[in-house]
Amino acid sequence: MKKRTIAAAAGLLLGMAQIAMAQNVWDGSTVSTITTNGKVGIGIANPTAELHVKGGLQLRNAVDINKTVFLGYNENGFAFLTSHDVGTNTPQNLTLNGRFVGVGTLNPQVKLHVVGTTRTDVLEITGGSDLSESFDIHGSDGIRPGMLVSIDPDRPGRLRVAASAYDRTVAGILSGAGGVNPGMVMGQKGSLADGEHPVALTGRVYALADTSAGPIQPGDLLTTSPRPGHAMKVTDHAKAQGAIIGKAMTPLADGQGLVLVLVSLQ
Repeated sequence: MKKRTIAAAAGLLLGMAQIAMAQNVWDGSTVSTITTNGKVGIGIANPTAELHVKGGLQLRNAVDINKTVFLGYNENGFAFLTSHDVGTNTPQNLTLNGRFVGVGTLNPQVKLHVVGTTRTDVLEITGGSDLSESFDIHGSDGIRPGMLVSIDPDRPGRLRVAASAYDRTVAGILSGAGGVNPGMVMGQKGSLADGEHPVALTGRVYALADTSAGPIQPGDLLTTSPRPGHAMKVTDHAKAQGAIIGKAMTPLADGQGLVLVLVSLQ
């Protein structure tokens, strides 16, 4: 009995030794390799790690085989990790696609792309200082950041460059002037609540201004100027009702220039 046990153990060790140097080749290509130093290769003849896979790795849920995790590289050569339902081809949780991370999408387009609801205790934005919405602007040739824009009564959901004094249809300021970027841009793709240009509705933003109504000082209320796209100080408070774009935070002594505005439509 003892001799048979020793013989069986020797046979097992011999088999393991043979497996440890085995290669499985199919149609001229290496399918799997197990080396003598404990490295396993799949799709590669000379694995350089404990588990070396040439190609993609797929993990399937033991309960629902449609729930699958893929790990590999996409057509652009970027690392790719995704969890989705192969039955419906819908994303489940997370996609890591090269430089981009997607939650609820298989094809993230920005550094963090979330399809669905995002919940957080604190959101700190360090790249801009105003809250903007996206608008299309009629006659947009020649427009530039800092211009004041007004509601276009002939085109629902769109804006136009403000071009009259004390314009009560004033809607906001084109964001991005003076090196100050929008902090948040809102919109809904494929609807009237969308557009090409970010328009600041609140926050701090630089605006084009002139001194047609007198020098501008910090704290002055601002309204639209007769000069297209420009702001001026309020001197007629009765006419300014509903036409105020905000308060000046920097001065403008003479002529035309940029004034930092705390946007507050009134």
